[in-house]
Amino acid sequence: MWAMPTTETELLRARARELRRLAARLHARPLSDVVAAAGDDTWRGPIADRAVGLLRADERRLDHAGDDLLRHAVHLERRADELDVLAVAARP
Repeated sequence: MWAMPTTETELLRARARELRRLAARLHARPLSDVVAAAGDDTWRGPIADRAVGLLRADERRLDHAGDDLLRHAVHLERRADELDVLAVAARP
């Protein structure tokens, strides 16, 4: 069961974990079975070629989106680390 984070740093780290989970799903290439099924054994011709090209482009976009999610996760984790440092420095 997922517990609600109680501090801002916990919230940032929880969000980073979720972004990493989503990125892993995108990097798992969810369209690969569709691309494989749309090959020459299934159909041929200019429409088929265009469809496969579009699927491959979508695969690349999903991969790039996964990379973006990972970059955002790193940013959130760094911000959480910064807040931890500030909290320690602010202690009497």
